[in-house]
Amino acid sequence: MATSSSSAPKVVSREEWLAIRKAFFLKEKAMTHELDALRAERRRLPWVKVEKPYAFDGPEGECTLADLFRGHSQLAIYHFMLAPDSDHVCKGCSFVADHFDAARQHFGDADLSFAVISRAPLARIEQVKRALGWTFPWVSSRGSDFNYGTFAHGLDLNVACRAVQPFLPHAHAPVHALDERAQQEV
Repeated sequence: MATSSSSAPKVVSREEWLAIRKAFFLKEKAMTHELDALRAERRRLPWVKVEKPYAFDGPEGECTLADLFRGHSQLAIYHFMLAPDSDHVCKGCSFVADHFDAARQHFGDADLSFAVISRAPLARIEQVKRALGWTFPWVSSRGSDFNYGTFAHGLDLNVACRAVQPFLPHAHAPVHALDERAQQEV
Protein backbone atom coordinates (compact mmCIF):
# COMPACT_ATOMS: atom_id res chain seq x y z
CA MET A 1 0.00 0.00 0.00
CA ALA A 2 1.43 3.34 -1.02
CA THR A 3 1.41 6.12 1.53
CA SER A 4 2.10 9.78 1.08
CA SER A 5 5.05 11.28 2.91
CA SER A 6 2.67 13.19 5.20
CA SER A 7 0.99 9.99 6.44
CA ALA A 8 4.08 7.81 6.71
CA PRO A 9 5.22 7.01 10.27
CA LYS A 10 8.16 8.94 11.61
CA VAL A 11 11.49 7.03 11.62
CA VAL A 12 13.33 7.26 14.95
CA SER A 13 16.22 5.61 16.76
CA ARG A 14 15.66 2.31 18.53
CA GLU A 15 15.95 3.99 21.94
CA GLU A 16 13.32 6.61 21.06
CA TRP A 17 11.04 3.93 19.58
CA LEU A 18 11.39 1.80 22.74
CA ALA A 19 10.43 4.73 25.00
CA ILE A 20 7.39 5.50 22.82
CA ARG A 21 6.42 1.82 22.64
CA LYS A 22 6.69 1.36 26.42
CA ALA A 23 4.40 4.35 26.99
CA PHE A 24 1.94 2.96 24.46
CA PHE A 25 2.09 -0.47 26.13
CA LEU A 26 1.04 1.11 29.43
CA LYS A 27 -2.02 2.61 27.69
CA GLU A 28 -2.86 -0.80 26.17
CA LYS A 29 -2.48 -2.47 29.56
CA ALA A 30 -4.79 0.09 31.21
CA MET A 31 -7.38 -0.46 28.47
CA THR A 32 -7.13 -4.24 28.95
CA HIS A 33 -7.83 -3.83 32.67
CA GLU A 34 -10.83 -1.60 31.90
CA LEU A 35 -12.18 -4.20 29.44
CA ASP A 36 -11.64 -6.96 32.00
CA ALA A 37 -13.64 -4.99 34.56
CA LEU A 38 -16.42 -4.32 32.03
CA ARG A 39 -16.58 -8.00 31.06
CA ALA A 40 -16.74 -9.00 34.74
CA GLU A 41 -19.65 -6.56 35.17
CA ARG A 42 -21.39 -8.13 32.14
CA ARG A 43 -21.00 -11.60 33.70
CA ARG A 44 -22.80 -10.31 36.81
CA LEU A 45 -25.83 -9.10 34.81
CA PRO A 46 -29.05 -10.99 35.53
CA TRP A 47 -30.10 -13.90 33.36
CA VAL A 48 -33.49 -14.55 31.77
CA LYS A 49 -35.58 -17.68 32.24
CA VAL A 50 -36.46 -19.32 28.93
CA GLU A 51 -40.21 -19.68 29.32
CA LYS A 52 -41.04 -21.31 25.99
CA PRO A 53 -40.64 -25.05 25.55
CA TYR A 54 -38.59 -24.78 22.36
CA ALA A 55 -38.28 -27.93 20.25
CA PHE A 56 -35.65 -28.53 17.59
CA ASP A 57 -35.14 -31.02 14.79
CA GLY A 58 -31.91 -32.92 15.20
CA PRO A 59 -30.33 -35.97 13.58
CA GLU A 60 -31.83 -38.20 16.31
CA GLY A 61 -35.28 -36.59 16.06
CA GLU A 62 -36.97 -33.87 18.06
CA CYS A 63 -35.06 -32.44 21.03
CA THR A 64 -35.59 -29.65 23.53
CA LEU A 65 -33.31 -26.89 24.72
CA ALA A 66 -32.77 -28.88 27.92
CA ASP A 67 -31.73 -31.92 25.83
CA LEU A 68 -28.97 -29.86 24.22
CA PHE A 69 -27.20 -29.64 27.60
CA ARG A 70 -26.40 -33.38 27.24
CA GLY A 71 -25.76 -33.72 30.96
CA HIS A 72 -23.43 -30.71 31.21
CA SER A 73 -23.90 -27.73 33.51
CA GLN A 74 -23.46 -25.16 30.71
CA LEU A 75 -24.58 -24.82 27.12
CA ALA A 76 -23.18 -22.49 24.47
CA ILE A 77 -25.30 -22.02 21.38
CA TYR A 78 -24.01 -20.57 18.14
CA HIS A 79 -26.66 -19.06 15.89
CA PHE A 80 -25.53 -19.94 12.36
CA MET A 81 -27.19 -17.78 9.72
CA LEU A 82 -28.72 -20.39 7.41
CA ALA A 83 -32.15 -19.22 6.32
CA PRO A 84 -35.03 -21.58 5.53
CA ASP A 85 -35.57 -20.54 1.92
CA SER A 86 -32.07 -19.67 0.80
CA ASP A 87 -29.14 -21.46 -0.81
CA HIS A 88 -26.77 -18.91 0.75
CA VAL A 89 -24.35 -20.20 3.40
CA CYS A 90 -23.00 -17.33 5.49
CA LYS A 91 -19.25 -17.05 4.86
CA GLY A 92 -18.59 -15.43 8.23
CA CYS A 93 -20.45 -18.17 10.08
CA SER A 94 -18.68 -20.81 7.97
CA PHE A 95 -15.27 -19.39 8.82
CA VAL A 96 -16.06 -19.54 12.53
CA ALA A 97 -17.68 -23.00 12.24
CA ASP A 98 -14.55 -24.39 10.58
CA HIS A 99 -12.97 -24.21 14.05
CA PHE A 100 -15.79 -25.71 16.16
CA ASP A 101 -14.81 -29.37 15.88
CA ALA A 102 -11.24 -28.71 17.02
CA ALA A 103 -12.36 -26.45 19.88
CA ARG A 104 -14.96 -28.92 21.16
CA GLN A 105 -12.25 -31.24 22.47
CA HIS A 106 -11.71 -28.72 25.29
CA PHE A 107 -15.37 -28.18 26.19
CA GLY A 108 -15.76 -31.33 28.30
CA ASP A 109 -13.15 -30.11 30.79
CA ALA A 110 -15.25 -26.96 31.24
CA ASP A 111 -18.47 -29.01 31.65
CA LEU A 112 -19.76 -27.23 28.56
CA SER A 113 -22.13 -28.57 25.94
CA PHE A 114 -22.19 -26.90 22.55
CA ALA A 115 -24.73 -26.76 19.74
CA VAL A 116 -25.36 -24.79 16.59
CA ILE A 117 -28.89 -23.71 15.72
CA SER A 118 -30.25 -22.45 12.40
CA ARG A 119 -33.68 -21.69 11.03
CA ALA A 120 -33.09 -23.85 7.93
CA PRO A 121 -34.67 -27.32 7.72
CA LEU A 122 -32.59 -30.19 9.08
CA ALA A 123 -32.10 -31.67 5.58
CA ARG A 124 -30.39 -28.43 4.46
CA ILE A 125 -28.28 -28.33 7.62
CA GLU A 126 -27.14 -31.94 7.08
CA GLN A 127 -26.31 -31.13 3.43
CA VAL A 128 -24.09 -28.22 4.49
CA LYS A 129 -22.44 -30.28 7.25
CA ARG A 130 -21.57 -33.07 4.80
CA ALA A 131 -20.29 -30.68 2.15
CA LEU A 132 -18.00 -28.91 4.63
CA GLY A 133 -16.97 -31.94 6.68
CA TRP A 134 -18.33 -30.70 9.99
CA THR A 135 -19.36 -33.04 12.83
CA PHE A 136 -20.50 -30.65 15.59
CA PRO A 137 -24.11 -30.83 16.85
CA TRP A 138 -26.36 -28.68 14.65
CA VAL A 139 -30.12 -28.55 14.95
CA SER A 140 -32.96 -26.75 13.22
CA SER A 141 -35.27 -24.37 15.05
CA ARG A 142 -37.74 -25.33 12.27
CA GLY A 143 -39.94 -22.30 12.06
CA SER A 144 -40.06 -21.51 15.77
CA ASP A 145 -39.17 -18.07 17.04
CA PHE A 146 -36.19 -19.40 19.06
CA ASN A 147 -33.64 -17.41 17.08
CA TYR A 148 -35.70 -14.28 17.63
CA GLY A 149 -37.10 -15.05 21.07
CA THR A 150 -33.63 -15.43 22.58
CA PHE A 151 -32.45 -12.13 21.07
CA ALA A 152 -30.01 -13.81 18.69
CA HIS A 153 -31.27 -11.89 15.69
CA GLY A 154 -31.08 -8.15 15.99
CA LEU A 155 -31.66 -5.41 13.52
CA ASP A 156 -28.12 -5.82 12.19
CA LEU A 157 -27.95 -9.33 10.73
CA ASN A 158 -24.20 -9.03 10.15
CA VAL A 159 -23.79 -8.89 13.92
CA ALA A 160 -26.55 -11.36 14.70
CA CYS A 161 -25.34 -14.19 12.50
CA ARG A 162 -22.33 -14.72 14.72
CA ALA A 163 -24.15 -14.57 18.04
CA VAL A 164 -23.01 -17.03 20.71
CA GLN A 165 -25.25 -17.32 23.74
CA PRO A 166 -24.57 -19.00 27.07
CA PHE A 167 -27.30 -21.01 28.79
CA LEU A 168 -27.46 -22.64 32.24
CA PRO A 169 -29.93 -25.17 33.58
CA HIS A 170 -32.07 -23.55 36.29
CA ALA A 171 -34.79 -25.33 38.22
CA HIS A 172 -37.13 -26.64 35.52
CA ALA A 173 -36.20 -24.26 32.70
CA PRO A 174 -32.90 -23.11 31.20
CA VAL A 175 -31.80 -19.50 31.61
CA HIS A 176 -29.67 -17.39 29.30
CA ALA A 177 -27.71 -14.18 29.48
CA LEU A 178 -28.88 -11.17 27.55
CA ASP A 179 -25.95 -9.86 25.57
CA GLU A 180 -25.25 -6.33 24.40
CA ARG A 181 -27.20 -6.86 21.16
CA ALA A 182 -30.28 -7.81 23.16
CA GLN A 183 -29.97 -4.72 25.30
CA GLN A 184 -30.04 -2.56 22.15
CA GLU A 185 -33.30 -4.20 21.03
CA VAL A 186 -35.23 -3.66 24.25
